[in-house]
Amino acid sequence: MRSPPVVPLHPWKWPTRVFQRVHVDFAEKTGDYFFILVDSYSKWIKVAHMRSTTTEKTIEVLRSWVSRFGLPETLCSDNGPQFIAKEFALFLKRNGVRHILVPPYHRASNGAAERLVQIVKMALLKEIEKVKQGGKNLPMGHRLANFLIRYRITPHSVTGQTPSELFLGRRARTIFSVLVSNLEEHVVDKQWQQKYQHDRSRVKFREFEPNNAVCVKDYSDSNSNWSLGTVVKCMGPTSYLVRVGRSLRHVHVDHLLKFEGKKGLTEPENAVLEKPGEVYPPVGPRLATVPKDSVDSPIVDTQ
Repeated sequence: MRSPPVVPLHPWKWPTRVFQRVHVDFAEKTGDYFFILVDSYSKWIKVAHMRSTTTEKTIEVLRSWVSRFGLPETLCSDNGPQFIAKEFALFLKRNGVRHILVPPYHRASNGAAERLVQIVKMALLKEIEKVKQGGKNLPMGHRLANFLIRYRITPHSVTGQTPSELFLGRRARTIFSVLVSNLEEHVVDKQWQQKYQHDRSRVKFREFEPNNAVCVKDYSDSNSNWSLGTVVKCMGPTSYLVRVGRSLRHVHVDHLLKFEGKKGLTEPENAVLEKPGEVYPPVGPRLATVPKDSVDSPIVDTQ
């Protein structure tokens, strides 16, 4: 009697979070056994090298994994003797994990795990071929670690992202991360290069204290003359609040010079300068030196 035609493919429902559904299976290669778990959402995999595949050892490995990553909501497996044992069913039930057994002799029903079995076997076979060609004979744990890091940092064909990004929520740092410059470091380096090119042929950074008498570049005048002013306070690394006549101005340090005499100055109309740092109004009693907190002038200009 002929077998019935193969039914159309019925894919598993796509999970929406990590460990919502995991698939497990065993692989055997040259007398070594590997217990494989794959998270359906992120495609993150865990592989344990085992000498024994009894139910007790299987539960022991699974317990160590859930202690690190938490309990899965659903676990899918084939009908292997370890997975249909009462001890395994009791372990899952006590921990609130739903167990789905795929139909016997139908590997496609547990396709995610079955495919990874083949991937692991091929990866280990390549490691064996390297040894035959004169490469280092690495321990099995070292070989597995090399395979897992390569798999986890490679974008998956289904998700388009690496398993580590979806499972860990971040891109795993590898030796390649050292070779590729960080964006932030690149921008900071460029900024310092620009600063060096800008500052290397210029005078040192100028700083002013409150009540210092300064010359202020007046761009409101077509001749760009300098006016006399008094520093009220520092507003930032390169800006100051300066009183010029009756007004207050926010002035960049590039537009300020230390007052050293009246030469070249255009004083505010009727302003009287008796000492550096003291500017008096045109009428009324004289004002004392401008205090540090005297910034309540109704007129504030921005320059």
